[in-house]
Amino acid sequence: MSKVKIQTLTPIHIGSGDFLKNNSDFVEYKEGEDSYLSVIDPKKILDLIGLERINDWVSVIERQGDTKDFVTRMCRNAHPRSYALRTITNFASVRREDTLKECLHDGMGKPYIPGSSIKGAIRTAVVATLAAQMNALERLVVTKRNEKKNVTAKQVEAKMFGGDPNSDVFRFVKVGDAYFEKGSELSTRVINLNIIRDGQVIELANFKT
Repeated sequence: MSKVKIQTLTPIHIGSGDFLKNNSDFVEYKEGEDSYLSVIDPKKILDLIGLERINDWVSVIERQGDTKDFVTRMCRNAHPRSYALRTITNFASVRREDTLKECLHDGMGKPYIPGSSIKGAIRTAVVATLAAQMNALERLVVTKRNEKKNVTAKQVEAKMFGGDPNSDVFRFVKVGDAYFEKGSELSTRVINLNIIRDGQVIELANFKT
């Protein structure tokens, strides 16, 4: 199988579905003018503070206290990097109530793009290219509009690639996962996005990696 190096042109975030809480799941620290977030590794913290202090740590979390201060008091020389699962370069001001929307990682802790997502992007690009060249597709769209019916993506793809999974030409395309280089993760704040649904305003604003 051929190996291909790809370069991202815009920031990419494929979420794992996990939301990490400030001061309990991750902590912020600065080195000079630079800011970093350390995602906490519980095992490393226990190695530093000792198993006998686990109840004290749990109490800090329940009170929404500061884990970084707690570990520093228990182990004076402890630095957030020493109990980090991974460290992320931070480009956002961190508020106490903030959460971190985590990226998808493999079992070794590496951020990656699943092959299925890459294959979907390739398929979309091919659809867009072919759609601009297909008179048959134009006739399908016109016919459906005249019938006051919608043209679904499934109908379009069936004309291009085959009517069912057994005849779809993309069944021959095998795409593996793409792994990011070390140190490529960063944290930024999502711009506020207001979505109105049934007259209700839904505000989306969180960290992302």
